[in-house]
Amino acid sequence: MTVESILTFLAVLILLKGLAGALEGLRYHRYILDCLATRTTPWMPPASVILPCKGLDYDLEGNVTALLQQVYPFFELLIVTADAHDPARQVLEPLAARFPGHRVRFITAGHSDQRGEKVHNLIQAVAEADTASEVLVFTDSDSRPHLLWLQELVAPLRNESVGVSTGYRWYFPAPKNFAGLLRSVWNGSVATLLGNHSHNFAWGGSMALRKTTFTAARVLNYWEHSLSDDYSLTQAMKDARLRIHYEPRCLIGSYGSCTWKELV
Repeated sequence: MTVESILTFLAVLILLKGLAGALEGLRYHRYILDCLATRTTPWMPPASVILPCKGLDYDLEGNVTALLQQVYPFFELLIVTADAHDPARQVLEPLAARFPGHRVRFITAGHSDQRGEKVHNLIQAVAEADTASEVLVFTDSDSRPHLLWLQELVAPLRNESVGVSTGYRWYFPAPKNFAGLLRSVWNGSVATLLGNHSHNFAWGGSMALRKTTFTAARVLNYWEHSLSDDYSLTQAMKDARLRIHYEPRCLIGSYGSCTWKELV
């Protein structure tokens, strides 16, 4: 086989991959349009929103303010850190005091050598969630949800065949930050993998499930020695033969700059 034939073969593979990517993009576009053309029947039971924090994310106060401004009848916000002296607490405790009508609780999870820090934080927060809550919702401190995010994420769970309702992130890079722009483009291609099929995955920054589903699918067992919350939860849903619903209205923004080191 000559060098020319090898290069031609590789070029054909690249072209086929590009064509497959374009078709996936068109499929995703149709799915978005179909979803936005219909409205999910509202279902807003009491919910516990769990927010793990570590350090000071870009505009952390603005991100958590967006959570506290959700249009939803009753939810509690559990802000969990590994350490009681985490810098995030110093910013968020005064912020919570400005929303006296909301139930905001701060949880110190401590450290564990059995699992990832974020997973350990989530396990401790789930254990302390209000017993009246019917739904557990998970998000990230670098995410900026819109005002209807919570009700639109929870609504698909009305259908009990749905194990998890999930959104995804869209990076909005800071001006003149080329590494951040590359991250946004690269990450955007992942979003188009989601849709109306059986290959969806849950994303930890925007996911919700019934508390009964969390227990029945034995998510805590999957988290016990895990480094990743959403990969493990995705596997738990697949093993339980429960559907992972992608809700495009819950594609939420993540703002800030990105260094080359972070991109790599």
